[in-house]
Amino acid sequence: MSFIFLLTGVQLPQLAASTLAERAGDYGALAAAAAAASAEVQEAVSSVAADNQGSTTDAFLANTQGSGSAAEHLTQLSEAAARTQEVFVVAATRLATCKVAMKSIAKAAEQPFLRELLNPNLAQGRIRQIQIVAAARRRLVAVESSTTSVIDAAFAGLMLPSPFAVEYYTAVPPEIADAWDDLSVEQKRRLMQLLADQQADRLGIPRTTIEFYNDPSDTSMGVRTGDGKLRINEAYYDSPDMIGVPVHEMQHMAQYVYMDEYDDIARDPEYLDDVLAGRVPDPLQEQYGVSTEDVQRLKEGNASHVRDKGYWERPVEIDARRSGDRFTDGLTIQEFEELVK
Repeated sequence: MSFIFLLTGVQLPQLAASTLAERAGDYGALAAAAAAASAEVQEAVSSVAADNQGSTTDAFLANTQGSGSAAEHLTQLSEAAARTQEVFVVAATRLATCKVAMKSIAKAAEQPFLRELLNPNLAQGRIRQIQIVAAARRRLVAVESSTTSVIDAAFAGLMLPSPFAVEYYTAVPPEIADAWDDLSVEQKRRLMQLLADQQADRLGIPRTTIEFYNDPSDTSMGVRTGDGKLRINEAYYDSPDMIGVPVHEMQHMAQYVYMDEYDDIARDPEYLDDVLAGRVPDPLQEQYGVSTEDVQRLKEGNASHVRDKGYWERPVEIDARRSGDRFTDGLTIQEFEELVK
């Protein structure tokens, strides 16, 4: 790198334009995938509509094609990804141009600066060197500032859809909701504990005794505490959504068990590298059925700087919601009745 950068105190951008170009490619791939998925959803919906009719079909079409539908979300995602791709292309192009221009400015200042070292009038030579460096600095800063402004404006003007509404759980079927309403508080407690125990067994982690409390001011239905306890808020027993809470929270329990064991593995970096590269058996995969690589991503996505960006968007929450959703989605009234016997 030219010594002019050192003398001017202006650094050449370290970020590679190719990195931004790669990110643009990623968003392009996302746009294409989302568009294809949207088309497949719409084709499937059209197929159902072609073979069925009546009020139920009308309701299905309204739900799958209207506002908030999966097809709409995928279309919005595709369009937003395409716009984001364009912005990253602009950023990559401007960054590459900026770096070329800054290198050219520095290169052009090198020879005049070095020639002044041979100036017999040392004082005059030093003054001219200072002037050369100052002029180079002004030009470098101008290029850098112009590039930053263009890139900032491109991202500031990026139109993205509002965040999609996130449901805590998918709706419990009406017949199960009615059966839940008929249970006594004691029956609901026993069911909560049974569901937590079953989920612990499925995940291969120790069972835990639920601590029940009743606090209407607490917006949480349930929580895994920092010291590893499971607490269920009975203030929400009127909601059948409570059925999925033990499954959700035990998934959190498992996540922290996995991350703790990942920390043990990571204490030996060479061993961790061997596990990730597949050179040695994966202990987490063998014991829990989850890969060390997946747990590593889960841990990275739970870091403080990620947590600060939003609660629902964190990988640990997405994973736990998915577990609760799958359970309530697949639960039949017959299975529910068997659970409460």
